[in-house]
Amino acid sequence: MTWFKFYGGDYLSDPKMLSLTACERSCWITLLCYGSINDNGLITFLSEEQLLAQAGISPMHEEWDMTKGVLEKLKNLNMIQVDNGKITILNWQK
Repeated sequence: MTWFKFYGGDYLSDPKMLSLTACERSCWITLLCYGSINDNGLITFLSEEQLLAQAGISPMHEEWDMTKGVLEKLKNLNMIQVDNGKITILNWQK
């Protein structure tokens, strides 16, 4: 089983984290989990809709529409890179 380091203090106080909604934070944690599978921060074959569903966001609730675009938001915050459908978590090795 692969694991990843998670710093609770950073999660609670980092300005980037504080700028995310609860649903966006759930998506971020889900991306970290996917990134840990190959232990390289690279995620392939995951659409934004799949991410939202895996993060526990139901398409039947308003949070779904409010959270769409989360990948673009994380990209703009320099947390991920998206290229040809592949998501790379930046600074994974740190």
